[in-house]
Amino acid sequence: VTMQLSVRRNSFGKKVVKVVFTGGPCAGKSTSIERAKELIDKQYGDQWNCYTVAEAASVMYSTGRVSRAELIGPRLKQWQRDIVECVMTFEMVFDNIAAGEPTRHTIIFCDRGALDPKVFTPIYMWPQILEEIETNEKKLMARYDLVLVLHTAPDVNYTTENNRLRREAPEQARKIDMKYAEVWQEHPRVVEIEANRENGMEEKFGAVWAQIELLLNNE
Repeated sequence: VTMQLSVRRNSFGKKVVKVVFTGGPCAGKSTSIERAKELIDKQYGDQWNCYTVAEAASVMYSTGRVSRAELIGPRLKQWQRDIVECVMTFEMVFDNIAAGEPTRHTIIFCDRGALDPKVFTPIYMWPQILEEIETNEKKLMARYDLVLVLHTAPDVNYTTENNRLRREAPEQARKIDMKYAEVWQEHPRVVEIEANRENGMEEKFGAVWAQIELLLNNE
């Protein structure tokens, strides 16, 4: 997808762009975010600030030792609602920095976005959560200029070694992976980055970087 975007600017006329990195387990999100940030700092640093927003659920799991699998009914709904609100609060911190930036454009990389919690929310519960926080999916999608869905690595490359919170077997990971793609399919600029082939992560990151450069060079 290479559709023209309407460019958001702050009060100083500087561009503000937000990108979601989503997809299944072992898809290369963290690696892609780190590498893209390094490249922007190196190649575009005189014109662009680049910030990364941590994955809210991972922050909560790693600090709180909560097991979502043990939460049911109202407790699960509260947890999922809190995660959505955490995502939006984490992003707001960087939105506010970008809003006051007088000299450079800003690109914000989000490790998952506000629609991602839908994947682990029972179908009947999701509309209730959106109603409680007075929003809808269209508004949540409008927060982001680009959604990159990175697909889970093939079995031969799949590992749980590099993420202590990753417990899924490859088959389970693939099912979750498809759900993330589904959740974001209505976004006007969603790009699916396929699983690693012969050239593995290099090829995958090349596809990611091509999309990011389109954004950086969009007038």
